[in-house]
Amino acid sequence: MSILNECERIILTYKDIQNEISINKDTLDKGVNHLEDLIVVNNGEVKLFDRVCNHSGGKLISNNRGEVFCPMHNWKFNPLSGKYLNNDNSKDALHYEEDSVSIRTNLINKKLEVPNFNKKKEIGIRFLNHACLLIESSDFKFATDPWIVGSAFSNGWWLKNPSPEDSIEELNSCDFIYVSHNHPDHLHPETLSLLNKNIPILVADFRTKSSEDYLKFLGFNNLYPLKHDEGLVDHKLELFITVLKSGDFRDDSGILIKYGEFSALMNVDTNYINFYKLPEEITFLATAFASGASGFPLCFENLTEKQKNTTVVRNKTSQKKINEKLVEASNPKYFLPYAGSFDEKASRDKYINLNNSKNTVGDYSYFEGRYNLELLDFGKHDMFKFVGSNCIKKDSLNKNTMKEPIIDEVINNFKSKYTELSHEYIEQYFRGSNYTKNFILIVSISDDSFNELEQFIVTFGKKIMVKFNTSIDNIEEYYLKHSVNTLHMKVRKESFISVIKNLLPWEDLSIGFQTRITRYPDVYNSDFWYYFTNIYAKYNAVRLAKECDGCELISQSLAKT
Repeated sequence: MSILNECERIILTYKDIQNEISINKDTLDKGVNHLEDLIVVNNGEVKLFDRVCNHSGGKLISNNRGEVFCPMHNWKFNPLSGKYLNNDNSKDALHYEEDSVSIRTNLINKKLEVPNFNKKKEIGIRFLNHACLLIESSDFKFATDPWIVGSAFSNGWWLKNPSPEDSIEELNSCDFIYVSHNHPDHLHPETLSLLNKNIPILVADFRTKSSEDYLKFLGFNNLYPLKHDEGLVDHKLELFITVLKSGDFRDDSGILIKYGEFSALMNVDTNYINFYKLPEEITFLATAFASGASGFPLCFENLTEKQKNTTVVRNKTSQKKINEKLVEASNPKYFLPYAGSFDEKASRDKYINLNNSKNTVGDYSYFEGRYNLELLDFGKHDMFKFVGSNCIKKDSLNKNTMKEPIIDEVINNFKSKYTELSHEYIEQYFRGSNYTKNFILIVSISDDSFNELEQFIVTFGKKIMVKFNTSIDNIEEYYLKHSVNTLHMKVRKESFISVIKNLLPWEDLSIGFQTRITRYPDVYNSDFWYYFTNIYAKYNAVRLAKECDGCELISQSLAKT
């Protein structure tokens, strides 16, 4: 029986730390007021917003032109409407009370309450590769996000260094595997194909079932979805486990464990995890560090090279700021930057490799003095042993490694597998999506250098229409003619066919640098990307396609896979 079955499911509880704020009405100007922790709109009707950006938990600030934005990723907010300007998200106004003199509201800082275990238990954490950690004690053994072999994101990402020779053996000896979300550098089909299909898999219970559906498709049926307000506890073992969701709209999660006195948060690459409602302090924090894990800005053709370079630098700085906020919220004793060991090694991606600079572990050395913690470097040590809340030993075990793939050979085999896709299948794929938002997608199927081979247009709305043999070059003119958000994607042919044929997440194309994008207006169409990454994928996509009359090809194709 799995240790997950032996644990009791409990509902998470939180301790409220209230911060009451009182605002003297006489100090408010007409219009938008920027206070230390609040944005106050005073236009006859008063609206209050906190200054936490919905994306990554950064602080919304204003400039001398009155624009409100988050410096981390440049999300722009309009306090008058409560909506963001360059994406389709919004903020909820805060509840407040008022009298003739003042306005009062509470900003509540919630802290997750974890069981009061205090035995000094022994536990080891071993770095295998990228986001894959092996956590082992005398009572249990589990691993996180195994990407051990091959490439990810349609051959856009390659492991920076080869994995330990015993990695697959170690994974197959685990009591369970934790998969944080459905991106292929975390839910990696090739690695998972080497694992026992009966091994229990712990996942977040996302509304879309995006991780569960993909894992079922790969043959794993021993799944343990854990809701975001649930925890697993075994008082005898002094073990507590919970899965915490990313604080933004994405399907992403991190895992928190407590084992006796020891506690650990493997945040992976979530944004604003659990809205920073975390324990007051933890022993060990591991989180993504590198940046560069996005198609933006380098894959966006409506940006100049100077804008791209500026954004790359800003993204690197933002990644460090995000991690600073997480450290401030969780107060760890030890900090391990991980989930960033990838490179764009393919010769066709030389432009990305040269320009997509990333943070190193050493770039976080200032954390030690600023936050009174110890920085752990997987490049120097890959094994960390703890007794209670103290790291008593650091070691290096990864001596013998697995054979690395021949990159050009892998890509050529991939191309030979995905050569053709009929217009009928493409049309059925998009009609079967049932995506009803007004949106225009222009797809240019392209070669390795993004020279166009064929173009078609998909018009979404009440009726989904696909038009082939088109030639649209000026996206701005097309938008002005139709007044509907328009996205133009040049996509490498084999990558496009693979995503369509296998109903894979569309973010595989952008994150894997397999596309070049122009959009008008220049906003992040988050609803489109979320839908075609988390909803219209795998099992759920088959269900949606069956609701579409005439979409038999998709259902038949997936049934044979």
